[in-house]
Amino acid sequence: MEHFSYEYNQKENLVYVYFYADKYMEIQPKNEDECALLTFCSLGFIDEVSEVTRKNNAKQICIIDCNNSKFSLNDVNVKFAMYLVWEIHKHTKNEIYLIRTEVINAPAVALSLFNFIKPMLPKFVQESIAFNAIN
Repeated sequence: MEHFSYEYNQKENLVYVYFYADKYMEIQPKNEDECALLTFCSLGFIDEVSEVTRKNNAKQICIIDCNNSKFSLNDVNVKFAMYLVWEIHKHTKNEIYLIRTEVINAPAVALSLFNFIKPMLPKFVQESIAFNAIN
């Protein structure tokens, strides 16, 4: 998946999960069928990451890399993005390994977007997000 990757750091016993916002924006679903397909594919990736995490008794840190993207709030289909977040949450809620989410290389609009969607996110996600390197 171009918009996701991960690496296991044995020394820290952490799985770093990377979400590339610029890549997601390129493949962002335009309709419900595309959203369902992207969600299905993403859950396969999440299962793989969860297995590595479980096997190593590790925790996860999610890095959302905006890669200095220049997007506006109008560019983001919030409905489909929230659907994806909630489907991942429902899929993993019995095994929560995430300890922190960091947003890096983000345009200022990303903080505005987060503040807009924050009430729609699972509580533990709301509390775990930190913004770094806002441009």
